[in-house]
Amino acid sequence: MNTGKVNLTHAPIPSLGWSAMTMNFQTKNKAELSNVKVGQKVNFELIKGADGQYLITRISPAKS
Repeated sequence: MNTGKVNLTHAPIPSLGWSAMTMNFQTKNKAELSNVKVGQKVNFELIKGADGQYLITRISPAKS
């Protein structure tokens, strides 16, 4: 079952003060997850929701 969550390992995100880490994110549009595969490099955008949690607003396979 697609819960709309994704586990990402990302590089540092200096604008958020985050070091490189692996974490789970909820996606705004879980249908986009059908375009990515486990272990695949992706590009993503996120926003901080009203609840303080970060939400993936766009995710797609990275172009090689």
